[in-house]
Amino acid sequence: HCMDQLRLMSEEFDAFAALGVDVVAVSTDDPETSRKLKHNTEGVPFRMPILSDPSLAAFRAFHAYDDFEDAPLHGCFLIDRRGKVRFQRGSAEPFTDAQFLKREAARVDRL
Repeated sequence: HCMDQLRLMSEEFDAFAALGVDVVAVSTDDPETSRKLKHNTEGVPFRMPILSDPSLAAFRAFHAYDDFEDAPLHGCFLIDRRGKVRFQRGSAEPFTDAQFLKREAARVDRL
């Protein structure tokens, strides 16, 4: 499931960039494993930076962690230029509605 979300965001990388949106992925893996994911041998292009958070600190801070299940969630966040979170979704399922994110990014930019 994580790969579906990563592939979609990578495919939409240029469309997000045209809206002034930076796409960044955060992995639960250690830095070396995250690097291998970015430069995978399957040839799947991940154009966005992939940051490493094996301690899950960012997942917890952004409420993308299920304390009951003791597991990270798929998170998707739209943060404006001032650092304010304008949209967030943490779920067991990946967020794959790129069209919604592009519309929201354009709307937030007008605020």
